[in-house]
Amino acid sequence: MQRLGNTPIAIRIFAILVVLAIAIWSLFAYSSNQLLSQAQEAAAADNPSAAHLFAKAAQGFPPRPDLWDDAGMQALLHEDYAAAIEYFERAQQERQIGADGWVALGTAHQLTGDNQKAIQIWEEAIAFDNANVEAYRLLAVNYRQNGDYPAAIEALNQLTLLQPGNAAARFELGLLLASSNPEEAITNFEITADLDDSFQEDSDILRRALRDALASDDPAYAAVITGQALASVSEWRLAAENFVLAIEYDLEYAEAWAYLGEAKQRLGQGGFEELQTALLLNPDSLSANIFQALYWQRLNQPEQALVYLTKATELNPENPDLFVDLGRLTAQAGDLPIALEHYKQAIQLAPSTSRYWVALAEFTVDFEVFIEDEGLPAARQALELAPEDPAVLVANGRVAYLMEDHINAIRFYDQAIILAPEYAATYIHLGLLHLTQGNRTEAESAFLRALEIDLDGLVGQQAQRLLEQYFP
Repeated sequence: MQRLGNTPIAIRIFAILVVLAIAIWSLFAYSSNQLLSQAQEAAAADNPSAAHLFAKAAQGFPPRPDLWDDAGMQALLHEDYAAAIEYFERAQQERQIGADGWVALGTAHQLTGDNQKAIQIWEEAIAFDNANVEAYRLLAVNYRQNGDYPAAIEALNQLTLLQPGNAAARFELGLLLASSNPEEAITNFEITADLDDSFQEDSDILRRALRDALASDDPAYAAVITGQALASVSEWRLAAENFVLAIEYDLEYAEAWAYLGEAKQRLGQGGFEELQTALLLNPDSLSANIFQALYWQRLNQPEQALVYLTKATELNPENPDLFVDLGRLTAQAGDLPIALEHYKQAIQLAPSTSRYWVALAEFTVDFEVFIEDEGLPAARQALELAPEDPAVLVANGRVAYLMEDHINAIRFYDQAIILAPEYAATYIHLGLLHLTQGNRTEAESAFLRALEIDLDGLVGQQAQRLLEQYFP
């Protein structure tokens, strides 16, 4: 009777315990959900605390291992790379890391300076998911930077299979194949040009050069023309490797030495010895003299550069670009009347090409000489030849500005902006005009626009200097 009499008490006690357990579970669940809500709100507000809140929610009750990925992403976003690595590794352990998480984990390692670990993670990412496009892209970039071209080519092959419409990847693949497999490189450049018109010009240059290389029986010459084509699209590292290859075929190939010297200059690796070797092998090498002149120009020694550029014009007297360069150097050396004659010589060689008239006009403005007699007529002639060329309009604006005709200067600048709103140089000169007129707000806005358009270029650098000078 006692056992039966106690049964209702036992049942009541059990029921109470169940209710307490549910209450406690609900309390923890509420707390975990509250943490998640706070984490999501912090993420929406771009608050760095979001990463820590996601991590706490991931460890809550019940645990949410799927949130480790979110915690890692937020830590990476706010540049807490150590925390990002910790959170993504927890996601790995819980088998909750996604494709983006693999990529982000590798990126976090790379941002801490551990490139090898980053590459290892991205390799694991494609082993985990062989359709991880971003992992293939990052691997291709890093393999190439490490000089592992076969691995980069393989990564790009996989990337183009996954994204057959990716013109940039196809073009990159063509570049890496240019030396080892020119036929396949040509095919890739053809596909690239069909996919995206913006690659048309560079693809055409490379295809023509590679066809010439394939047609040549001279491996040294083939390597040089391949290198020259790569250099023409600013692929100087790949170009340099071709010039080295040409020299291995023919130690006395002056052009290969000259181009290797220029490539090393571009890559910040010296180059003077190679240029000297080129001139010793062939003092009449046009390339060797041009690149030697460039070498001394970069050292801001125009007198030394003039020796070699003068020789270059003697070797190639029909090239107007050489005379423009000679005029610029001569002006820097201080002989303005002779510089003027060089600019005129360029015009005589190509009187219907507007850029040589522009060069003459800009020379007169830069040095504030011969403006009415030479600069103004040259600017007007350029305008007649190319009335919609922004460089021509800016040249006319600069001449008008120097002649204190500010109304027409602004008119030319405004017209240039309408026709070519992304032509950064216009905003530099418009800003300078506004400064002259005391319109500081408009001047600052113009310089900022130039910087925005050409952030890493020469015009952008000029805009940055002007902003620092006038708007510190």
